[in-house]
Amino acid sequence: MQSHQGGLLKVAGVVICGLLLSSHSAFSAPPKVAPEETPFTIGVQVAMDSPDTQVVDSFTPAIPVGKQFVAQYVNGRAVLPNDQVSRFIVFIGGRQLHFAPTFVGRDFTLDNFMLSESIYMPHAPGEQIRLSMTRFPGNSGTASASVTISGYLVDAP
Repeated sequence: MQSHQGGLLKVAGVVICGLLLSSHSAFSAPPKVAPEETPFTIGVQVAMDSPDTQVVDSFTPAIPVGKQFVAQYVNGRAVLPNDQVSRFIVFIGGRQLHFAPTFVGRDFTLDNFMLSESIYMPHAPGEQIRLSMTRFPGNSGTASASVTISGYLVDAP
């Protein structure tokens, strides 16, 4: 009886290589942006010291006149003393989104958390954006975070 296992492995290898090569070419070009959309990113950093349990930072991004910001993605990093966790709330106008960052590792006396989430929140020109960071169960030591909100600009309605 003749074995076909070697032939199947060769065929599978060719198919996998073909898929990898075709996938690679699909990802090698930069993403296409519609002509009316301009990529736009804003970022904020916050810090709190003992005995604070919450910090809120408000800002109004410098959106060009005649444009509207559409937020599509939020990502961030929080660094807290061991055994503390955090929660973020992003406010855009009267709307709000809640995020619970994921623990990703410990650096001696600090715990590191990350968050990344796809969102859709149009931002009217002149609206404030606020970031609230709360930590618990403790309030000792220094905690910090940075959050980036990215999306695109379109012509204002």
